[in-house]
Amino acid sequence: MLLELNYDEWFDKFKPLINTLDDNANYDGCMFETYGAEAEHVSVAPANKIWTLVDCDGELFISEGWHFVNRMGYFITEIPFDSKIEYNIYVSYDKEYDEEWKPCDMCGLHEMDWNMSPNDNLICNTCEEEMLEEMEQEHA
Repeated sequence: MLLELNYDEWFDKFKPLINTLDDNANYDGCMFETYGAEAEHVSVAPANKIWTLVDCDGELFISEGWHFVNRMGYFITEIPFDSKIEYNIYVSYDKEYDEEWKPCDMCGLHEMDWNMSPNDNLICNTCEEEMLEEMEQEHA
């Protein structure tokens, strides 16, 4: 299951804790740095309450769990995430490209890079690859 939220919705639902180690912490005083005492503090929090701020091609997202690649910071929340759910938390969103961000008709994930399927559905690259693999198997 996929749950997509914007930053404000995520903030209200999961209630990130204030970073008491840094009076000037970003993101409403809740972001922890990726190094030093702040990262150490995050590392001992319950795994299902740790979130990572990630930079993906210039767009910022919050992803559940402890991640290293493209990480910008960490959050610890009061409310744990459900490990059976994949979360897409949109932090930044370039309004200029708003028309290009559409949900995939197959999986529902919002993407900028989408394709038209043979039956005129918008599909993301991942679903297109899966569909092509299935078609190849059917014709093999």
